[in-house]
Amino acid sequence: MLGKNTTTLMLLLLPEIQSIHLFLSSYNKVDSTTDSIKKHEFKTRRNSNDDILTNTSSNSQNRIMIVDDEQDIARLFGISLEREGFVVDVFNDSLSALSNYKADLYDLLLLDIRMPNMNGFELYQKIKDIDYTAKVCFITGYEESVNSFKKIFPSLEEVDCFIRKPIEVHDLVDIVKSKLDYK
Repeated sequence: MLGKNTTTLMLLLLPEIQSIHLFLSSYNKVDSTTDSIKKHEFKTRRNSNDDILTNTSSNSQNRIMIVDDEQDIARLFGISLEREGFVVDVFNDSLSALSNYKADLYDLLLLDIRMPNMNGFELYQKIKDIDYTAKVCFITGYEESVNSFKKIFPSLEEVDCFIRKPIEVHDLVDIVKSKLDYK
């Protein structure tokens, strides 16, 4: 059963979901007669936590990690960003994301705040211990705010990116591009 936020997001993004369905059905089909089409390798791996890790080869230099326990939303965000040329890894479990995290690999982290096992704030704190240069945008469907963040991280001023769900895909892409100074 879909949660209220998932249902609202899907209704807002119905045209995008339909185009993604078409996109997925033709994702691995590449016309080898034209040089203008880049080949993409799309792999999905499930681990014991039923996480989904999506690896897409692309010519982009920007790599993004998405961690959200709502699989449909995380997948939609991942596919939408891949369509814009980003390389995206999607995790549905914060502990698995942490165990797979590698310093200096990701240009931006999109972390859901409310997740089981470890919330997004705690995950960010542990990632900062591994990689102090990590950039983050927190995702939430709830009323978390900058004040909640500052209670946990009183000395950090660099985090100013909070993405509220539901969000239209083009707005998400714009936020990500602005955080990465994407041209």
